Amino acid sequence: MPVDDGSDSALPIRHRHALDQLTRAYRARRPVAILTGPGRTETSEVVRAFLTSVDGDPTVIRITRPRIRVIEGMRQIVRDIGFEPRDMSRSDLEKVFQMFLSYQQKHQRRTILDVAEAQDQESWLLEQVSRLVEMEAASNYGLMVLLSGRPGLRRMVGTPLMENVRNKAGRQISIQRMNCDETREWIRTRLSESGSSDIAEFFDYQAVTVIHELSDGIADEVERLYRQSLFIARQNDRLPVTAAVVTAAVQQFEAQTDAPGVDQTADVPMELSNGIDLPRIVASREDQPLGVFPLQRGRVLVGRDAVCDIKLPSKLVSRHHALIVRTEYGAQVLDLGSTNGVIVNGRKIRDHELEDGDVMRLADCRLEYRLE
Repeated sequence: MPVDDGSDSALPIRHRHALDQLTRAYRARRPVAILTGPGRTETSEVVRAFLTSVDGDPTVIRITRPRIRVIEGMRQIVRDIGFEPRDMSRSDLEKVFQMFLSYQQKHQRRTILDVAEAQDQESWLLEQVSRLVEMEAASNYGLMVLLSGRPGLRRMVGTPLMENVRNKAGRQISIQRMNCDETREWIRTRLSESGSSDIAEFFDYQAVTVIHELSDGIADEVERLYRQSLFIARQNDRLPVTAAVVTAAVQQFEAQTDAPGVDQTADVPMELSNGIDLPRIVASREDQPLGVFPLQRGRVLVGRDAVCDIKLPSKLVSRHHALIVRTEYGAQVLDLGSTNGVIVNGRKIRDHELEDGDVMRLADCRLEYRLE
């Protein structure tokens, strides 16, 4: 396999840290390494960089399709080691693979079994992985099993079936979410790949900040918002992309999610639908109450437009004035490039982590953030 010395140059520094840990695990001849990231893009980018830069020219076997069936999976393994499976039974396929590993051991060559999206794989493959890890630990065939996936992989590795794998892996490798500067650099890199060198020509500063906050620094979501925002702006001849355009992209995605047949409850923690015990926004204008708005996890658009989640009846408030983003870690308010800005506790902000009792001023409207 050729070595690409520049293969990790486009990776954010946090992702390069995970790549370094993966490379050290390979050089230490660990029988298994477990790599988790917040999205599919992060793990696939790090694995790609690892496989193209690892030394020793190992044989690489890749299982990238989730929920692959046993015979198909074993045939894929045998094809990747250079054999034609034809009509072999499962037992024959396993014998061929065992002979191959013995050959690799005799000639002191390495093998990497890359299992992508491992949290979605069938139990037969997990059982095979556990057996191979045990065999490698006992006999040193030169095999490294690489399990990569999203947060569900941690839960799967915690099951009794994977106890042996968990014990042999040592410390699991985690890819951290990007910070705002890394999100900006990610977008800059994507633009340069398309022949554009000036990010300011396509995205204003606040638009990138909003993309980062809405994506939570997860590359999958950054990429999705980046592409959709750029598409909307070009379609309407409104470059550079503004925070309002990013918000419009989010609304399009949410409209698609609301379509019949889409399960919106998957992986979303249960919260009380009546708003009890939820953080909330208490809104008023000129001492006249406008309402109390419980904050479920997600995004809350604030402005005077009819599509806003918190609609403020004031001509001084911009159509899409601010965005409140609530996650498991807390809540944040972002100015969407409004005319009169967002003032929190007397200070004008671009973005602000909300704390209990914080008072936001949007022109002549008052919004108080309450936890109790």
